[in-house]
This record gives sequence, structure tokens and C-alpha cells, in this order.
Amino acid sequence: PEPYTADGPYPYREDDIRMIKNIAPKFIGRAIYRWGTESAFNDPDYLASAEKIIRELHDYDSDIIFQGCVFEYVSKEVETIRIPEWTFEALDMPVENRTFRYDDMSDPSNPYFGLWGTAGLVPDITKTETRLWFMFLIGSYINIGCEAIHLGQTNLTGVADADNSVWDSFLSCVRKYAFENARRKWILLDSHCGPDDMMVGENNQFAKKYYQLENTLKAIKKPLVITEGKTDIKFIQKAKEVLGIDDVIFDVITPD
Repeated sequence: PEPYTADGPYPYREDDIRMIKNIAPKFIGRAIYRWGTESAFNDPDYLASAEKIIRELHDYDSDIIFQGCVFEYVSKEVETIRIPEWTFEALDMPVENRTFRYDDMSDPSNPYFGLWGTAGLVPDITKTETRLWFMFLIGSYINIGCEAIHLGQTNLTGVADADNSVWDSFLSCVRKYAFENARRKWILLDSHCGPDDMMVGENNQFAKKYYQLENTLKAIKKPLVITEGKTDIKFIQKAKEVLGIDDVIFDVITPD
């Protein structure tokens, strides 16, 4: 609701609902998120109004998946939010009666500590307070009917988690919470990731393939295109046929 829209006043919400009912999408990306102004969570109407829209559209089409987002930014407003008991319990931590601690979400040793200047922090997933904040966000979105979470730039929030072990453990807690609380007992997770293997607990096939081909790439001058999905490869194959290209090699990656 106003005044918590992400990019200023937005008078077209009813029109969005009409459009969704007309074109019948199955995935609504970035349906709810905060980039700063975290105090919105202190207004009961913030989540309640989002849940109302989600319920309305699920009544129209129960297959629609709504996505919430957890981003690589947090501001001091987070300190105004009292941590619900379920957040501690989801991470198997003792319950405390307190608000979030902004200063405990990163420290000056983190390479991205000053990325946002004094406006905010890049939360560090190796910090307990960051995991509490992320769990609060994810759980809150699951509780109102979201079944997908975008995790933002995990190469920033996970820079101190070299082997991804903290991310892996945390996402196990997220999946457990989803199984116990999500509408259909599952959650879809995705993120932005850098050239390194940052897909936590999953198969990052593109990064693996890149490193397998790294030496080959240095020895050749032809370009390499790594793409995904059956649709992409069909377009590339059609273009190859139309352009009469006969010296392109396709290497199809299948899941391990």
C-alpha cells in the first residue's frame, strides 16, 4: 500500500490485477520486497494488503506463484522491527525479546562493507543477525502466500562465505520452514550470482562448464556462448540453419 511502494506513488494496482486475470501468467516476479524503508513491516496493513491481493488472485487461479525478494541492502530502519518468535525458532535459536541489530549484520572487514556509503549495509550471510533478518523476510513472504524467493546478489551477501556452507545451512532452514508453512509446502529459490560458483546447495552448471572449458577458451579465438533452456537452443539452431553456419559446435549440458 501507499506510502510503501518501492519507486514512488503507484496508482495502477487495480489495473495490474485486471491484467493478471486477463493474460493468466503463472509467475509474478518481485511481487513484494523492501529496499530500505524496512519500517513498513511495523504497519500491519503492509503485509495484510499484499496478502489480500495474493488471495484474490489465488481464488482466480490457484497455480499462480508469487515471488518475494531478499536483497543485498539493509538500512538502519531495520532496528525498529521487533523480531517475531517464529524467526528464532526457524533457525533453531533461543527466542529473544528484541529488535534487529543493524550493526551486527556486517563489519569493516567485509569487502562490501562500505558499498552503499552511509545509507545502508550489504548484509553478510555469515552474520547471525543477517540470517535472522533474511529469515524474517522470507518467512513473512511465505506466510502471506509467496512460493518463490529471489535472494538478490548472493555474490555480495555471501562474499565471506567462501565455500557456501553458511548459505547451504541457512537455505535448509528456509526449505524446512516452507515445507511446514508454505501454501503447497515448497519454495522456489533463485539469485543473481557472479562468475564464481555461488548457487548454494544447487547445481550451477554454467559455472562448472565455464571452468571446465577455461583452458580451451584461452587457446582458441572463436567466441563461446553459454545459454540455457530448450527454447534458447532451438533459436540458436534455427539461426545457424538460416545463416548457413557449419562450424559451430553445440555442447548440451544435462544435470548431474
